[in-house]
Amino acid sequence: GYVTHDEGEKAKAEPLGVTPRRNGSYLFAGEYFTEEVRRQIIARYGENALYEGGLSVRTTLDPKIQLIARKAMQNGLLKYDMLRGYRGPVKHIDISGDWGVPLGNVKGLEDVPEWTLAVVLDSSASGLTIGLQPARQVSGDLVKERVQGTVSKEDMGFAMRHFVNGKSVRAKSPAEVLEPGDVIFVQKNEGSDNTYMLRQVPEVEG
Repeated sequence: GYVTHDEGEKAKAEPLGVTPRRNGSYLFAGEYFTEEVRRQIIARYGENALYEGGLSVRTTLDPKIQLIARKAMQNGLLKYDMLRGYRGPVKHIDISGDWGVPLGNVKGLEDVPEWTLAVVLDSSASGLTIGLQPARQVSGDLVKERVQGTVSKEDMGFAMRHFVNGKSVRAKSPAEVLEPGDVIFVQKNEGSDNTYMLRQVPEVEG
């Protein structure tokens, strides 16, 4: 087939449509394994063969089983770390204006897509009101919508034992642990629209 000159000029004037890179836990199930495969192929055949040779590579990796194993290890590390209390927020930001802007500039975790950054908007005896980190458009600009959620006292239970000046302290209220402006990691409760669990990056690695 072909296009006319006018059709071609019109098409060139239209903005390019970009499909964002797919994201999800399945992408991180075997990243170390696949990186090792990549290195071995380069060592054996060279970069040109890998990236331009149209190779079809089969490995022993089963992404589904690998993802199950990864989640099991992750859950074990989380439980181990949570038993040792809460070490505090990621950082503190100014929320006197549009809290989405400074929150959007805080770097999150690329390898744990089910976690998201949030900022504490209000803290009380019953829990937290949080603002979730806004997504970015293909252009790189933050979306205008601001989404809020809640973290109950029960969903941050492990943090009621936290550290102050290196000493373990048991709090009676979430307001004693976190204050408005504190940036935290949260994970959505299954089957819920806007309730979340407090999360903490473990110090121990697996």
